[in-house]
Amino acid sequence: MPRESTLLKEAKVIETRSPKLLGGDINDVKNDVIKQNPGLKNLDFDITRGEGRGGSETFRKEEIRSPFMGRDTIQIRPASNGLSKKDLTRSVLGETLHLLPIRNPRFKQLKNEFTQSLNEQQMAFAQRRYESARQNEGETRPFWQWFEVSWSDALIRGFIAPDNNDEFRKNKAYSPENIEVLKKMQNFLKSGE
Repeated sequence: MPRESTLLKEAKVIETRSPKLLGGDINDVKNDVIKQNPGLKNLDFDITRGEGRGGSETFRKEEIRSPFMGRDTIQIRPASNGLSKKDLTRSVLGETLHLLPIRNPRFKQLKNEFTQSLNEQQMAFAQRRYESARQNEGETRPFWQWFEVSWSDALIRGFIAPDNNDEFRKNKAYSPENIEVLKKMQNFLKSGE
């Protein structure tokens, strides 16, 4: 019988801790996200607390690195401590955008439409950002995998669920064609259609 990984053991311990966060339950945040975004109503995911870099992380149920094999899970990390419920809700919405194109054919179609709308300058910037991630952040994935899983999702999240810095919009990262598709995505989230 294979040995249970340390990461999986740690995840089980984390899952058994109280889900209280900011005086409320993590599941309250999940319910708020779904209530505000009916397009997520059929997205089956868990929210748990955990350790690691960043404020949150999404684990797909089929990911080998996932300590939650078999369940799509959004993990809230210590960097999120101190966020208001509104900001945490926005962060969780942003994390669902990693899952939605995989679990919903309509949103996948919209994501494909969005990536097709990126122009040469945007793709050249993505390539420079990728090279920086390789040199400075230990990125090892091939460009297109990084682009599909990380960068395109970051662009989408930056419009739909921006953090308080709202850097993508402030830096005019979106073309009119991008914005047209991103608004379709927002409409999908708000209506489920």
